[in-house]
Amino acid sequence: FNHLLNYCADKVNNNELEYAITYLKLIDKLNNENLMLEQGIFDPIFFKNCITMSILAKEVGKAEAFINTWSRYLKANIREDIVQITRAIIEFERGNWKKSEKILENYIPYDYYYKVLHDKISLKILYVHVKSKNFKKENFIGKIHSAKKYISTKKELTKEKKRKLLAFPNVLLNLCQGRTVELHEYKRILSPSDYTWFQKQISEES
Repeated sequence: FNHLLNYCADKVNNNELEYAITYLKLIDKLNNENLMLEQGIFDPIFFKNCITMSILAKEVGKAEAFINTWSRYLKANIREDIVQITRAIIEFERGNWKKSEKILENYIPYDYYYKVLHDKISLKILYVHVKSKNFKKENFIGKIHSAKKYISTKKELTKEKKRKLLAFPNVLLNLCQGRTVELHEYKRILSPSDYTWFQKQISEES
């Protein structure tokens, strides 16, 4: 199963999003065979992948049900980070930006990985406010630079990892400043969900 799950994940990372549905079918098989846990623990990366694939497959309700069912099996020291950030993502995908924003406001991530995700969702929400003239563009640009600085100065991150994580704020900064964005150049760098989100923003502004 791991080989098949990794195969689907690689395909999705190459923006072949139809493989998200295949991934979910494999999860159902794992669940039916009681193979979701390892020694009673749910792997955090696998957990996040399950949520991401559900969202990419337009199964947001399934993502929420997944959290309700399986989050209790995450290790206690990382459970809060994972649950809060995934709930914020789900509400954002539903268009409930205020609810997503409230989750983020009441949640301080303890791990740098979830801090980067926290900043990314916050920036997406703020971009909605910028487009509706409810947040000043110059203040938003300052937020983007703060997110970039956090990634750039994080010693735990390799040079390649920083390059990939900086792709999102870099594209967003160019978009916000009205520069031409050749989005296809970022297809293998941005996450599928971010790439799809940028496609939508560019389409709406063209």
